[in-house]
Amino acid sequence: MTTIIRHGFGVPATAARATPDRRLSELIKRIPERVAVWQARARTRSQLQALLAHSGDHLLKDIGVSRAAALYELNKPFWKP
Repeated sequence: MTTIIRHGFGVPATAARATPDRRLSELIKRIPERVAVWQARARTRSQLQALLAHSGDHLLKDIGVSRAAALYELNKPFWKP
């Protein structure tokens, strides 16, 4: 199935050609999934922040991430991948 990305939500192509009410319905159905993704990103970034605060750079080196890359990731808002 083809997926069209609109307003940050993946909508099946058939829904994209549907009436505005149908499109809204499809978007509403995907809200819980999107919120779960945002929560996972926020949780991961929080864990990364704790790792940076309480550990040395050796743990970052173990997972192959530079301090600069970790700080870049921390500064991104939760809705950005």
